[in-house]
Amino acid sequence: MRVLTLITSLVLFVACALAHGRVKAPPTRTIGSAMLAACGEGPVKAQQIDAAGPIESEIARIGSDFNAAKCNLFFCRGHQFADNMATVQYYKPGQVVNIDLEIINHHPSGYANVSVIDSASNSRIGQPLIAWNPYFGSGYPYPKSEENFNVKIPELNGKCKVAGECVIQYHWYSINASQTYQNCIDFTVP
Repeated sequence: MRVLTLITSLVLFVACALAHGRVKAPPTRTIGSAMLAACGEGPVKAQQIDAAGPIESEIARIGSDFNAAKCNLFFCRGHQFADNMATVQYYKPGQVVNIDLEIINHHPSGYANVSVIDSASNSRIGQPLIAWNPYFGSGYPYPKSEENFNVKIPELNGKCKVAGECVIQYHWYSINASQTYQNCIDFTVP
């Protein structure tokens, strides 16, 4: 039994240690002391090992210091606004924003989207700003338009005026690898 557990842990570690994908620009939420306090050492360590790794690698490292009431790993990978107040972006409705990704390992047969997310409810506001299904489904060479693209900031009807209220979230789920990737851009609109 211990050998099986060790082998399973090793396979998960190797699979998760291979970097996959993240947003390079605009600046996204990152780890910090608030995340450490909320999520514990395991998820933070997973991101220190592989900043572009899947959320599932963080889940595999959850320890007794994980606080589920304060840390939702499926919202911005557990990154906390308190650690990222200096990177808030200021946009206007109708403004075009370039999203530049670093994709290290293209896991084909999945889906992805970039959406405005209400931070309090972890729910999408309106339709995705851009979406792909399948994502990286055309095979090699992969289209650069799925790694560097523009989105337009929508009218948000009074929402997202306060920093921390909303994020622009890049969400990619690889069906073949059963792995989830997310990054969040804190922003406000007037």
